[in-house]
Amino acid sequence: MNYQGRRRRGNRRKRRNRPLAEPCDDYYVVIDFEATTRQIAEIIEFPALLIDARTLEYVSQFHSYVRPVIYRYLDKRCKKLTGITQSMVNKSPVFEEVLDDFHDWLFQYIEDDKTFVVVTDGSTDMGNFFFNQCKQSNIQMPYWARQWIDLKDTFKQIYHLSYMPSLPRMVEHFRMAFIGQWHSGHDDVLNIAAVLCRMLCKGYEFQPDHYICDKCIQI
Repeated sequence: MNYQGRRRRGNRRKRRNRPLAEPCDDYYVVIDFEATTRQIAEIIEFPALLIDARTLEYVSQFHSYVRPVIYRYLDKRCKKLTGITQSMVNKSPVFEEVLDDFHDWLFQYIEDDKTFVVVTDGSTDMGNFFFNQCKQSNIQMPYWARQWIDLKDTFKQIYHLSYMPSLPRMVEHFRMAFIGQWHSGHDDVLNIAAVLCRMLCKGYEFQPDHYICDKCIQI
């Protein structure tokens, strides 16, 4: 696991193109899981980036690989797609421990009177990977994971696309260079954040647009 905190200036970004609309929440938490490609998908990479919703400053980054427990060995497709090796997951904690570490990281920045919302590239991360992982691990789905902003769907609607754009396509739209490797969770959260900030600076407002009902999350 790796906590990259406030003191790392290289991860800070400020966009001052135009005044930002008053956000509904105090922070955005960008998340992009990577999971196994077997019949039962297990999360094997848990990255997150915390962004101040008013300044668009990158506050801190969390990252941990996760050791799968149902199918312990990664197949060739998974390793090729994500760049994650067997040794990376073998020495990593299981999901329950990583989720605890994530909460410790997150709530050292989120004060009691502050709010945050999750931002993802699509609905799969929270609605599929995280939802099913919590069930597999016999964990009650946290309150913060029950609604999120789907950046991909929002991008499609705003720009009137007839197709669902990929993350590289959204980055290319703003004439930015793609950071790192696609399907590396660590790199993807940086690219998602870059697109999010560009759209916010153009005056677009974001609110949660995907939800999981209370009945669905009962263990």
